[in-house]
Amino acid sequence: MKTKNYSLLIGASLALVSLTSANAALVAYEGFDYAQNTGLNNQTGGIGWTTDWIGGNWRTNNSAFTSPQPGGFENSTGLTYTGLTTVGNAARNGQQGNQGFRSFATQAATGTYWISFLMQKDTTTSGSYGISLYEGGTERNFMGTANSGNFSVGGQGANVSSISVSLTPSLFVARYNMDTQLAHFWINSDLSSTTPTDASAFNGTGGTSFTAFAFDRIRLGGFHEQGYLDEIRIGTTAMDVGFIPEPSSFALVGLSVLGFVANRRRRA
Repeated sequence: MKTKNYSLLIGASLALVSLTSANAALVAYEGFDYAQNTGLNNQTGGIGWTTDWIGGNWRTNNSAFTSPQPGGFENSTGLTYTGLTTVGNAARNGQQGNQGFRSFATQAATGTYWISFLMQKDTTTSGSYGISLYEGGTERNFMGTANSGNFSVGGQGANVSSISVSLTPSLFVARYNMDTQLAHFWINSDLSSTTPTDASAFNGTGGTSFTAFAFDRIRLGGFHEQGYLDEIRIGTTAMDVGFIPEPSSFALVGLSVLGFVANRRRRA
């Protein structure tokens, strides 16, 4: 009986956190909660997706997986990061020039979007490795390492940070404000804050200008690089991608849970 009550309380609390965070909406989440040593193609897990994982030269379940050939994406040990809840394993790329795609509901070219993911490369070399936002068949922006040994965004002619790639899990966070047409990018943020400051972004307070775009799918891309990608989150608030809720949200949740318990006692 206690287990049931605790489950109800936890469920109510999580729902209330979402409701009390203004305009919060988790668009899609992928934790790669699939068995190790299996191909990623046709996998269907996660939240918010409208298609399975699809791609070109993917590893099949009965083929050898070696780096860099024949290669493809498979599932390997998951990545972790302080303060971030993680599940399952991670997508591993061991193929030169490998890509994988997955779609979600079309997001309008208005409003603010947050994207976060974990990545870990095998080397610190300057090949391209990371995640892109797509509108149909058109790549709109790339996040990761774009032909550089440092973190960067934007593909060729990328906005390159001063932060060198490490061989340990790194958290990449991006915020695209479609209305102001300014983007900010962070590496290894402290998730115990409610939101990162613009000044702490690797492209600075002023951000990077871009043309507003709609988007409806992502690409995992590894070009002359191998490594891991994990814990992909797409949402409309900082909380959606791992930052803690505003204190006011916790206060409202606490009051609501107390009322929930009192009401159950009266009925009992």
